[in-house]
Amino acid sequence: MILIATVFACGLAILLLLISTQGILFLRRYWHHEAEPLPDHLLKADIIMPLRGPDPFLRRCLIALTQQNYPNYLIHIIVDHIDDPVRQLVEDIIKETGTTRIKLEVLNDFSDTCGLKMSAMRQAIRNLPPDREVFVMVDADANPNAEWLTDLMAGMRDPRVGVACGIRWYSSKEKTLANLIRHVWNSGAVLQMASMDVGWGGAIAYRREAFDKADIYSLWGKSLFDDTFATDRILKCGYRLQIMPRVTMVNEETTDMKSCLNFMTRQVLSVRLYHSSWKWIFASCVLTASWTVGAILTLIAAIMVQSWTAALIVGGGLAIYFLGQAIQMSIAEMIINRSQIRQGKPEIELSTWRLPLVVPCTLMVYPLAMLHACRAQSVTWRGISYEFKGPLEVKRLNYEPFQPVSPNSTKSL
Repeated sequence: MILIATVFACGLAILLLLISTQGILFLRRYWHHEAEPLPDHLLKADIIMPLRGPDPFLRRCLIALTQQNYPNYLIHIIVDHIDDPVRQLVEDIIKETGTTRIKLEVLNDFSDTCGLKMSAMRQAIRNLPPDREVFVMVDADANPNAEWLTDLMAGMRDPRVGVACGIRWYSSKEKTLANLIRHVWNSGAVLQMASMDVGWGGAIAYRREAFDKADIYSLWGKSLFDDTFATDRILKCGYRLQIMPRVTMVNEETTDMKSCLNFMTRQVLSVRLYHSSWKWIFASCVLTASWTVGAILTLIAAIMVQSWTAALIVGGGLAIYFLGQAIQMSIAEMIINRSQIRQGKPEIELSTWRLPLVVPCTLMVYPLAMLHACRAQSVTWRGISYEFKGPLEVKRLNYEPFQPVSPNSTKSL
């Protein structure tokens, strides 16, 4: 029993070392956060934002997008339906700000072989003149400052870069278990995305040359998700992905346990369907989950047979493993918060003392999301259901206009 406990404890120590090394390499980017220079030639950028329903912080996001200090850009908003309440919100913001940068249109290409978001982005791109050089996608929950687009476009300075993106960091003011599990899981996912070149579509720029070479426009007409697929295909054409620490988007929305699990499942499903690193991410989850569960079962068995030395060894290994990840996350929060403050952005909400309790919960929920993603043959998102037999065999099953929710809610749609 002592030997088994020692094996599991050593395995947990190795896992923690690997995770910590990965985290240190990633967080080094945030310590030196100075703005990077723009390309000598200011690329013509088009921000494309498909909308279905008014996200909680959409007004803030849209106003911020009209106030970017990058000189050469337009904003294309494609509303899901003419009666969607978000259309009136966008029109109100256009009037309030007097901006001429926003171009508003209603989705009229309802393809049933791809996601509605794909249809909207294809419609916007189809109407753009050929001299536009960069397509920028941004989520409605983003909180961009005035330098956001400038920082993102700086990633395009090297012509070998085909995709530049930021990362998402959850920081809800409500420290519920669901919010914290989503936060912890997303923090771990960010490390994997950075190390395996998985782009995040919440703040992402595609060089048009790379976009066209990879035939993304046609492929989006048959796909369910956009960012993971497009990044992987563009990198296969010989381009690079550039992750920009200054383009970190802090998300303050709330969630519940059901929505949290659905969110995690969709993120994993996107990688399963569309990214070449899927096998490594799957293997990492299986290894981490099985080793953690094995250690817990060994601890229980040691206690039952009163092998207190074995229980102390494996119990100590588990405690160090959980506490080590919590400490690493606390350090990450402080470093990213430092970067936010030095850029003049709002401070993030720290979760320091709660993390040792939430890390074990997250390590239990993540395998469940992975299992759901592996078995999934359909998915529902914002009231629209899709089924799929493969990455490019997608069928939309229904459509109805977005149903309004409470206007004061901060819950993710």
